[in-house]
Amino acid sequence: MVEYPSKQRDGGELMGSHAKRKPLSKGKRRALLIVEIVCIVIAVVCVGLLIKELSKYWIADNDFKQITQTYNRDIDRLETDNPDCVGWVSAADTRIDYPVMYTPNDPEFYLHRNFEGEYSAAGTPFLGEGSIPDSVSIIIYGHHMNDGSMFAELEKFDDAAFGTTHTVEYKTKNGVKSYKTVAAWYEDLSSGGYYRYWDQVGNLDEQRYNDYVVQAKARSLYETGVTPTYGKKLITLSTCSYGTSEQRFVVLAVEM
Repeated sequence: MVEYPSKQRDGGELMGSHAKRKPLSKGKRRALLIVEIVCIVIAVVCVGLLIKELSKYWIADNDFKQITQTYNRDIDRLETDNPDCVGWVSAADTRIDYPVMYTPNDPEFYLHRNFEGEYSAAGTPFLGEGSIPDSVSIIIYGHHMNDGSMFAELEKFDDAAFGTTHTVEYKTKNGVKSYKTVAAWYEDLSSGGYYRYWDQVGNLDEQRYNDYVVQAKARSLYETGVTPTYGKKLITLSTCSYGTSEQRFVVLAVEM
């Protein structure tokens, strides 16, 4: 007969799942309670921060929807209520569909302000420093928001199939103009030798105009088959990209 080893140890209590456990001391119970409270507080804070983060996207998105519904992209009406508004930029099959602001004495005034001039993490697209409405070359900046709003979907233009078949629309008091992609590229400002594309704005002379086109096409992710000739208006859209902390995504387009 096979004998199994006894679960008893020297006649003591059976060892195993039914063995008696010593109750936790008062100090240990207090420590566990404190840990539980701390975990609950951390969870509540995290949920609060998440709600705050999501709410800023919802508020900004709702604000722009109301502006679109109220003004129907009517530049005259927009300018009447806010003289800083000089245009409306959009791109098909993207969420880019916003008013454009212009404050030459403080170019980045709308970097973190909504159409009414109140604080907004999303800001409002604006003409960059040196840009002049209706000049030969302008640049429009917009944030890259994590929810895909503002200029986040500008990066759809990094695909040749998209960039060569989609245009940028820019509406001013002079009407709506369509702009065809000339070049699309990433510019890393943390590396040496980056190109100062933001300086290529205003009433460029022919030499600077052509130099900008050459530089942009040399950096482009793909060949668009579009080469502007001097006099045709240029529009540049720029936003942050998350390849590096200082990376930008840029699209240069020319009036059709």
